[in-house]
Amino acid sequence: MSKHWSERLTDWTLDKGWSWAELARRTGVPIDSIHKYRKGGVAAPRGSIMDDLARPFGKTGVELHYGVPRVSGNAQIPLLEANEVGTIQPSDVIRDVWGGVQMMAVPAELAENTFSFRVYDDACAPKFEVGDIVICEEVRTATPGKFVIAKVNGFPEGLLRRYRPLNAVDNSRFALIATNEDFPPIEVDTSHPGFIVGQVLKVIKDV
Repeated sequence: MSKHWSERLTDWTLDKGWSWAELARRTGVPIDSIHKYRKGGVAAPRGSIMDDLARPFGKTGVELHYGVPRVSGNAQIPLLEANEVGTIQPSDVIRDVWGGVQMMAVPAELAENTFSFRVYDDACAPKFEVGDIVICEEVRTATPGKFVIAKVNGFPEGLLRRYRPLNAVDNSRFALIATNEDFPPIEVDTSHPGFIVGQVLKVIKDV
């Protein structure tokens, strides 16, 4: 049996660690309505509410209602270029800056809360080379030592680097480390702000 959209909304909200009040704040949907929807008694809200509920998660109302679209056992996720990621703001989600045209087919189990990014430089070669596609989970915090996509002030493109925290309790302070020694480390802090956009899950090599 397919999942009711209210269960999907609950799963997405819990995955983000948000309260229902936070979801109401982000969507503009009254919290009383959200409590009604999450109980599963509404087949589909009227007007644009489904889109409003899905938007903070980087999803569409169709995805909330029916699930992530699948093609031949795969799912289609956004494919972003570095300059698109370079325009993202801390309050944005990936679909706010995605051009809406390029998509990448991935196994369905990788589709939830993910996007793809085309590598444009050799800062992390040979692991990631120009033209490779990386599949990323959309997050704002990352695991130390993992590769991430980040937006840093002063750089017009999104950056693919290894994540190194600089403070155990302050997520706003971290370093982005290239594996290619020709690219110096980048330190992010209050004087040179930036944030994590996604953590790399998988690389698809250009052939």
